[in-house]
Amino acid sequence: MGGSNGRPRTCKDLFSRISYRLSQLEEARTQKGTSKVLQHIIPDIVAKDIDTNADAPSSFKRTLIDVKTLSPGDAYPDDRTGDSNAAVNARQVRVNKDYHKKAKDLDIRLGGDQQDGFDAELSTFGQEGVVLGPVVGAFGEMSVHVDLLANVIADALTAEHLSYCSDRGSKTVKAYYRLVLYRAWGHTAHRGWARLMLDRRGLVQAPNAPRDQSQHPRARSGYDEEAAYDSYMNPEPGFQPGPGDSVDAD
Repeated sequence: MGGSNGRPRTCKDLFSRISYRLSQLEEARTQKGTSKVLQHIIPDIVAKDIDTNADAPSSFKRTLIDVKTLSPGDAYPDDRTGDSNAAVNARQVRVNKDYHKKAKDLDIRLGGDQQDGFDAELSTFGQEGVVLGPVVGAFGEMSVHVDLLANVIADALTAEHLSYCSDRGSKTVKAYYRLVLYRAWGHTAHRGWARLMLDRRGLVQAPNAPRDQSQHPRARSGYDEEAAYDSYMNPEPGFQPGPGDSVDAD
C-alpha cells in the first residue's frame, strides 16, 4: 500500500475501523472531525510480508514505513557523537516514537481503550510495532532503515532471480541488486534536493521584480531559467568536473 506503485496508492484507510469509532464519539462531543488528526498516524507505505529462500534469507513482517527528509538545519551542527550519518539516524528514531505517541493520544480521545485502540493496532505491524523511518539527509546520506529495506528487497530479487537461473553466486547477484537500488535511490535523493532548492529560489522576491511576479513568488522569469542553464552548461574556465559529474539530457 502507498507509493507510486502501491495497490492502493494511499494508506489513508489503514485505521478506518478504529477511526470510525472515534469519529462517532467526536461527532457526539463536538462538530470537529478526525481527519486532520489521523494524518499524523497514516504512513507513506505499508510493506507486505516477504520471506525469501536465498542463501541469506530474510523475513519481513507487514511493516509501516514513513519516509522522511532532513533539511540542513541545527541537527547537523548540534550533533556531537561523531558517528556516521548521526543526524539522519537520530531523526529516524523519532519517527517510531512520534507514531506511538500519536496513537496513545488518539486512544485517550477514544476513551483509553488499550485493548482495541490505535496503539494496539499499531503494535500488530512490523517487529513489535516498530514503524520504519528511512531518512534522506541534506547531503544525500541515508539512515540505517534504508539499508534494511535495501537488504530485504535485494534478498527478494535474488530469490526471484535464482528461481529462473541456476546461478551459484547468490552473493554476487545480491550485491548487484543492492548496487542498482542504491544508485536509483541516491540519484532520486540528489535530484529531489536540487529541485527543492530551485523551487525555494523562486520563493525569494527580487527587489525590482515585475508586479505580476511579486504577486506570484513561485514564478521564475525566462531570463533566470536561461541564465541558470547557461551557467550550468558553460562553467567557468578552469572548472574540472569530477568522475561522478554528468549532465542529464532532460
